[in-house]
Amino acid sequence: MPGPEFWETSFGHRFLDGTCSRIADSLGQIADELKRANDLKEEELKLQGIKTGTIGFQGVQGKHSDNPQDPYDINRESQQERMGV
Repeated sequence: MPGPEFWETSFGHRFLDGTCSRIADSLGQIADELKRANDLKEEELKLQGIKTGTIGFQGVQGKHSDNPQDPYDINRESQQERMGV
C-alpha cells in the first residue's frame, strides 16, 4: 500500500501553502525590478541619443550611417555594393 500523496502530507501542505507562494511573490518582484531596469535603460539611451544627436543603433561592431565613406559603418560593404563602388 503506497503512502499518502505529497500534497496530502504536512510537508506538502507547508510547501504548497508557504514556499510556493513565496516563490511566486519573489518572481513577481524580480519581474517588476527587471521591467524598471529596462525602462531606466531605455530612457538613458534616449537621452544619450538626444545629447549626441545620434538616435539610432550603435552596436559593438560599429554604427549605422547613411554616409558611404564612414569607415565604422557596419553596413559599409552593402552600401558600396549598392552604389557600385
